[in-house]
Amino acid sequence: MNIAVILAAGKGERMLEHNIPKGFINVLGKPLLYYALKTFQECEEVDRIILVIPEDFFAVAACYQKEFGFSKFKQIVVGGKTRQESVLLALQNSNASEEDIVLIHDAARPLVSQRIIKENISTALKVGGAATMIPTSDTIIISKDGKSIDFIPDRNEYYLEQTPASFCFAQIYQAHLLALK
Repeated sequence: MNIAVILAAGKGERMLEHNIPKGFINVLGKPLLYYALKTFQECEEVDRIILVIPEDFFAVAACYQKEFGFSKFKQIVVGGKTRQESVLLALQNSNASEEDIVLIHDAARPLVSQRIIKENISTALKVGGAATMIPTSDTIIISKDGKSIDFIPDRNEYYLEQTPASFCFAQIYQAHLLALK
């Protein structure tokens, strides 16, 4: 089984509307999280979707669950204080088996494609995990003191991680448990 965990519990502190989590901000008449949910819903390889939300938005998310009518959107989990806690709570409540693939995706990234989702699943099945990356177009500067340039690495060797990140359930769950120690 392939389970998508959509993280929408973040506060979005850099956003202008601090009282509304990023995933719940209205974009073109729908909450931002709708667009990621829709793409995962439409991907044949995804079997189930878990939405992780702030506790104060549980009732809103429950309304969305009914309103959107996405058959794979089966579960809502209240997130933790950090992203890592939120992922762990989703994993603990997922009822996943050890061999299931879990895709962890940020609701604030609405433009994920089915191709990326499918490639993540395929790679995770082959090697146990997958990361979505894009090449950086920015120049990276290494500075030990924050005032002077020590080194400028070749930007062609650097990538920015995006989501989803996908893993065999047993491996990602164990990693999160180890991180607690």
